[in-house]
Amino acid sequence: MTTSVRSIFLIAMSLLMIRLYYKWTSPSPGSACVPQPRYYANGSLIQNPVRYLIDTCVDEDQCFGWGDRQRAIVTTYLISLLSDRQFGIYMSNPCLLENFLAPNKLCTRNFYMYNDHLENGRQHQMIEKADFRTHVKNHTLVCAHVRMGIEGIDFLRTPKSDLQVIWDFLRRYNDINKYKIYVATDLNETKAQAKKLFRDQIFDTVGIIDQMHRSKSCEVFRRVIVEQEILTRCDILILTESTLGMIAAFTRNRNNGLYCFYKQRVFPCRIETLHELHNIM
Repeated sequence: MTTSVRSIFLIAMSLLMIRLYYKWTSPSPGSACVPQPRYYANGSLIQNPVRYLIDTCVDEDQCFGWGDRQRAIVTTYLISLLSDRQFGIYMSNPCLLENFLAPNKLCTRNFYMYNDHLENGRQHQMIEKADFRTHVKNHTLVCAHVRMGIEGIDFLRTPKSDLQVIWDFLRRYNDINKYKIYVATDLNETKAQAKKLFRDQIFDTVGIIDQMHRSKSCEVFRRVIVEQEILTRCDILILTESTLGMIAAFTRNRNNGLYCFYKQRVFPCRIETLHELHNIM
């Protein structure tokens, strides 16, 4: 992907992920999103037929993980702009996306978004159920997204031997009165290790830990969505190689407190260079 194309893609990803929605609903009369009329050469007026481009993930489709699905959503959305089509999403694998996210509307002609799902939608309720605000009240939230992968089944992203580097970095924040720690991961063993090391500071969300592309569980889907949402709200965020984590960093939308784990080091990094670091965009 060239630098210019990548830049456009990253801008679209940042904007779209800040206001995620799941399907297009018909605009009200007079709305700015109503398709504008066009004219024949002789001046007679016609109304454009409405055409759609729908991003789908249904039944036994291999849609991979939530980060990959979000990347596909953005790609489809950009194509809809280029082809002058209204855009929508239909996702039912492993279960309906609207079980977790309230709808947003987006006018593809004017790039206008409204109905903030973070404050009014189901996802906000899910964060509340996870007791998120209670746990982090009056604390700095320190997060690590530790994408492990499973050797022989999935791409191995973070070798277990490298975890000590991440744990050592988190130990900088071992003041229980100032910091809360959240570790998002795809491996139960890693989560258990984090709980043991930081038991007085760590908090967790309910649900089954697994990888979406290997699981048919709605609980796994729910947990992944909640985990990514929490990552967007972290004061300090450590990323390993993962599209999901990178999108969380885009949505978080600031470089302050952003760190990357790469080649056995944790170091400050920038949103603009994440794709180059991990080569996952």
